[in-house]
Amino acid sequence: GVLSKSLKATTYMVVFAIWIALSGWMVNYDISYGGTVLQMESFQKTFGHCKMAPDPKTGHLQEICALSATAQSMVSFSQLFSAIGAAFSGFTGNYLGRRGTIQFGCLIVVIGAACQCATAGSYAAYNVCKCLTCFGVGHVNAGGPTFGVEVIAPSMRGALVSIFNIGLSIGLLTSSAICYGTSTIGNSWEWRTPVILQIPLAVIYAAGMMLFPESPRWLLTKGKEQQARFALAKFYNRDSQAPEITAQLRETEAYIELEKAQSSTTSWTEIFHKSYIRRTTISILVNVAGPLSGVPLIGTYAAVFFSAAGVTKPFLTQVYLGVCGLLGACCGPFIIEYVGRRLAILFGLACMTVCMLIFSTVASGLGASSDTARNVLIAFLCLWFLVYGSCLSSSHWVVGVEVHSVRLRTYGAAIAVFSANTAYFAASFWTPYMINPTAGNLGTKVGYFYLAITMVFFVVLLFLLPETARLSLEQIDDLF
Repeated sequence: GVLSKSLKATTYMVVFAIWIALSGWMVNYDISYGGTVLQMESFQKTFGHCKMAPDPKTGHLQEICALSATAQSMVSFSQLFSAIGAAFSGFTGNYLGRRGTIQFGCLIVVIGAACQCATAGSYAAYNVCKCLTCFGVGHVNAGGPTFGVEVIAPSMRGALVSIFNIGLSIGLLTSSAICYGTSTIGNSWEWRTPVILQIPLAVIYAAGMMLFPESPRWLLTKGKEQQARFALAKFYNRDSQAPEITAQLRETEAYIELEKAQSSTTSWTEIFHKSYIRRTTISILVNVAGPLSGVPLIGTYAAVFFSAAGVTKPFLTQVYLGVCGLLGACCGPFIIEYVGRRLAILFGLACMTVCMLIFSTVASGLGASSDTARNVLIAFLCLWFLVYGSCLSSSHWVVGVEVHSVRLRTYGAAIAVFSANTAYFAASFWTPYMINPTAGNLGTKVGYFYLAITMVFFVVLLFLLPETARLSLEQIDDLF
């Protein structure tokens, strides 16, 4: 109604959006350090296979330790558990609420990170604990954007929720910077420090969630109207009995009841029904586009990739990528709100395709050992990450959640994040084999592979994706 539409974004919502962004920080921090530590000498000595071999520069015999392509790929299994955690969060969120889901995930992260630090010498035990950590990260990953979309006013929902993407970029940047800073320590604290720093971040995030009320929409689905009224009033900085608050409550209740009346079942399987499948398909596609377009290569395995490509300072180069990703993410909120979700995603995919094409063809023409080819590689991967952060990454967190109806949003968001993490698992599994000199040895030719996948996503989403910018969640329901 007119009264409910008069509700605007508040300072309290901005603070809430910034706090929600910490979930993005946790997600990408975990993803980034997991691949970066593989290139650290202390990690390779602790978990790799060592042998005596001549130094390439001096010719003197020395101990060389390394992880095989198979061992590097084992890290990808943790992303599978992140996917499982995201899917499980649909059920956790239904019973514990959006806030409770995030706090439960943080608890699991603390336990998992502590276990990882105690596993020196056993790579299998390290990966088991990493999987436990990622199970918690999956809850945080799915719970954060869902909470934000349900609470923030339609007029600024895209801009504020995409602050989550800035959190993702900060997570990547801080992880890269910390790994770069600890890479010269010379003992096991090189890799233990990035791991253990997850603990204070998770504790602070979980405790800070108590400063905000539960999602009013979730409370209404549980019949807790009075609590929903107070929560809505808190977020909009209005009196709980204000006419606008009452109008918003009634409008949301009406949509919930309408969905229940039209539904033949209340099962989560409704997201795969014929009348709903377009929403689910869009949500999944925009979420898997990033992982399958090269994010694991440029995020998780960047240090390994740069080292294999002959870049002299792989850890520092990864920091440059993180800075570019953060700059892009800072532009994201304005792009997706004022340019639109659809155009941002399509433009981003097109530019990412071009970047992959340029660095691959230059390396093919000049040779991967050429200094010019290496400079082009670094420059266009930085540009790739800038575009990804500003367009695709900023948009998919919003679109993947807001296209779902209020009653099925928890399940829809969970299955989308599950799909994204499953895709990330697959890409993280095959990427080390593709770039490892002793396995696929594709080197910079891997760009051809990812540009082909990116082009497919561009074509499919060109015909499938509608524009949802500046629409209320109820208006998006009407759109479908």
